[in-house]
This record gives sequence, structure tokens and C-alpha cells, in this order.
Amino acid sequence: MTTTDSFSAGGALLAPVRPPRLSDEVFSRLVQMIRTGELGPGDAIADKDLANAWGISRVPVREAVHRLEYAGVADVWASRFTRVRDLDDAERQRLVAYLGEITAVHLRYTLEPGSGEASRGLAPVELAARDLADAEDWGSAFTDFMEEVAAAAPDSWRGLGDENLVLMSLVLREPPLGDDERRALSEDLAAAVAARDVAGAERSVRALFGLRPIRDVA
Repeated sequence: MTTTDSFSAGGALLAPVRPPRLSDEVFSRLVQMIRTGELGPGDAIADKDLANAWGISRVPVREAVHRLEYAGVADVWASRFTRVRDLDDAERQRLVAYLGEITAVHLRYTLEPGSGEASRGLAPVELAARDLADAEDWGSAFTDFMEEVAAAAPDSWRGLGDENLVLMSLVLREPPLGDDERRALSEDLAAAVAARDVAGAERSVRALFGLRPIRDVA
């Protein structure tokens, strides 16, 4: 039996196991470089240089770069350049609104009774939420928080993948609110998560991203 075959365990048919692809590993590495700031807005992503440095062919690097382009974090101009996307103000505002909406929905599905608890528990989510108020790099801390939220989500709900997380880390390098307001709302969010207050957590997230409360949306 190969690793891609389906098999039965205790009478239940399990899904095929797909071996990891090299391009997936390259993508994860590039995501980490962007999330940590090793690659910043406007920085070049040279597939030839990366392939040489990592001792691999250019094919998996190009595949990973196309995933970054699809995620909205890389600009690719064939035969000219590839670079980390440098967002203008209009793009950033649009993406802040988009990320705020999907973040609020994802947090709701994870915090609702019987959701996250049935997966891996919410303790890591709570700890990450507590770190938000005093974080020096709030955008990075919030992305880490949402990564924990995604990991705690029920198996049936996986709406926040690596592509959205790396986009979030890029967009939130310039947080949408001032320090005092962001700190207060981050404290409110942490308290709501600790109390499993779904509505309160969703309300805090929407406020952090400058969105109106859901009841005010026509």
C-alpha cells in the first residue's frame, strides 16, 4: 500500500494520506520569512537565488511564489521581478475590512459552545489573547492569536488558512487604530475570550478593525 492509498481502520474508511510536497515546505518557509519581517514590503523574491541557497530546483520555489501571489502578498511580473507586495492606503483599508469580517466570523465559529472545545481546547487561544494588549508588534501578535484560533476550530470549519494569515501579517504591520484604543479593545477581546463571550469577542474584533457592530450593518 502506498501513502496515497485509502485504508480502513476499525471499519471506517480513512482519507488518503498525501505526502508533503517540496513546494509546500518552500511556501511555509516564505510565509515565515514574511511574517517575521525577514522579507518586507517591496523586497525581492528571487526564485533562482532561493533555489541555490536551499539546494533545490527553481520549480518548487516558483510554485510557492505563485501561491503567495494568489494570497495577495506578492507581485509577480514575468521576466521582470517578483516582490513582496507594498500596499497603498486604499488597498490596506480594503484588506483591513476584509480581514476584520473573516476574523470575526472565524472567531465566532471557534468560540461557540461545542466547537473549539471539541477540537483541541481554547487554552492556547486565551493565552494568545492575553498577549495582545502589551504586544510591541501588535500585528504579529494578532496574527499569532488568529493562528491559535484556526488551530482550535472544529474540523468542519477551516476557513482561515496560511494564505489569509500571511496576508494578515502583511496588512497589520500598520495597525488600524491608535495605541490607546487598540490596547483597550485588546483587553476587552481577551476578557471576552476568557469568558467564552462569543458576542463580546466578535464585537471587540470588529471594533479593532474599524468595522461597525453587526447589529448596525444594514
